[in-house]
Amino acid sequence: MSYIQSKTELTRSTIEQIITQSNRISDIIVNPQLFLDLSVQAINRVLHGLIIDGIKYRKIGSTEYKISLFEAQ
Repeated sequence: MSYIQSKTELTRSTIEQIITQSNRISDIIVNPQLFLDLSVQAINRVLHGLIIDGIKYRKIGSTEYKISLFEAQ
């Protein structure tokens, strides 16, 4: 948990939920380091996607854009 937490900056409880719901915990027995590295990659890929999807750009001038976050409706 500490390794994943240091690479993703998520809380331990969030990481535990992700790992538990993935139903892949038994994979850690086969190759623990690979499991951790692939878990970090998958989590970060989703996090980055969420960040990117939550940003919109609005043109405010001929060459300027304003960045804002999408708001849930």
